[in-house]
Amino acid sequence: MSLIWKNSTGSTITEANVFEEVSGSIEFTDDDVRAVYIDWDDGVSNKKTESNYQWVQITEPKPTIDVSHTYTAT
Repeated sequence: MSLIWKNSTGSTITEANVFEEVSGSIEFTDDDVRAVYIDWDDGVSNKKTESNYQWVQITEPKPTIDVSHTYTAT
C-alpha cells in the first residue's frame, strides 16, 4: 500500500497545518480491498471513542481509494 498526500493546490506535502485540507490516493497491492479505516491522529487519543477517524467503504474492489481530511489539531 502506498499513500501520497497533496494540499489544495495539488502539491505533494509531508505535513499539514491546522484547518488545512489534505487529500491523497491510497494505492493497494491487493485486489480485494473494500474498506479502509483511517485514524487521522488529530483527536483526543487513538481510542476509537476519542479519535478523529474515517471509514471509507466501496462496493467493488478498486486499486485506489481517494480520501481527504481537514486537520482540527496539530
